[in-house]
Amino acid sequence: MQDFNAKVVVITGGATGIGFAFAKQFAQHGARIILAARRRERLDEAAAILAASGTEVRVFECDVTQRGQVEALADFAWGEFGRADAIVNNAGVLPTLSTVIETSMDEVQRVFDVDFFGVWNGVSVFGQRFIAQRTPAAIYNVGSENCFFNAVPSMSKRKGERYGNKTKIHKYRSFRSCRNCCYLNIV
Repeated sequence: MQDFNAKVVVITGGATGIGFAFAKQFAQHGARIILAARRRERLDEAAAILAASGTEVRVFECDVTQRGQVEALADFAWGEFGRADAIVNNAGVLPTLSTVIETSMDEVQRVFDVDFFGVWNGVSVFGQRFIAQRTPAAIYNVGSENCFFNAVPSMSKRKGERYGNKTKIHKYRSFRSCRNCCYLNIV
């Protein structure tokens, strides 16, 4: 998908960080935006910023680890706009900074629930609807190489500083992948 003018783009984890940066970029290309996240106050703040620039924006509280909530997000998108044209599965968490040996299985499960199964839910729910909709659509999956392993705490700070600027530089580049910070897969 090249032209986002008047397209409906759903972004999980869209109220802050990279997700919000994507929302601003899609909005600059004329997209109508649905921001999804767990924290209502952050959603409202992000929506106000986008609306002030003339973007048509909606918000939806959603925990991507809960398939029923992702289905409700899709219902919301189709209810508000009659369709969706793209989803950006961006919601994600990082593991607690510790060694693998010291990390609890609950922490590991939390990371997998959001970073793997949350994406799975978005792809599955929206993918089925996109097929039924029978119009061009896109699924973008955002992930970090750092989400599935624990770095040595002293290295994590340095790595974040090193790649943090690269994220800012590359995250806007035609919504393509950027080396060492995030990956976008089009399905």
